[in-house]
Amino acid sequence: MKISRQGLPILGSPRYYSSYQLSEKSDVFSFGVVILEIITGQPPIIAGPEGGHLKQWVNQKLSRGDIESIVDPRMHGHYDINSVWEVTDLACRCTDDSSPQRPTMSAVVKELEESLYLEISTERPSANFPSDVSVIEMPSIADTPESGPIAR
Repeated sequence: MKISRQGLPILGSPRYYSSYQLSEKSDVFSFGVVILEIITGQPPIIAGPEGGHLKQWVNQKLSRGDIESIVDPRMHGHYDINSVWEVTDLACRCTDDSSPQRPTMSAVVKELEESLYLEISTERPSANFPSDVSVIEMPSIADTPESGPIAR
């Protein structure tokens, strides 16, 4: 984990901190951290003996093949393990230290849509989730032209 001159952990894209230039890829990095926060229920910096940057914590667990230990316990097992693997893999690719290795935001959206459909198609019908994917109307931005950061 990189530490700023003020002694605070650096949470953003490594390239941003070396160049101070925001880009789509630095946005993808930040979005990947948000995805990891959602999956794990953990903050970006984890306190305690296994602490550190969330990305490192997740990578340690995944290196042991232990996906279930990273999923927010409040999910109570109500998820498709394959879609969790896919979204976690996507988040890890988004937070790759090398910005050229990160996916584009449109690729991220497309993969998230695919994972959502996988999750819905394997979900048991319940009052909380529709059993038919056609019930969910999600506008896709995956087909929109690529553009850089909107406002900085």
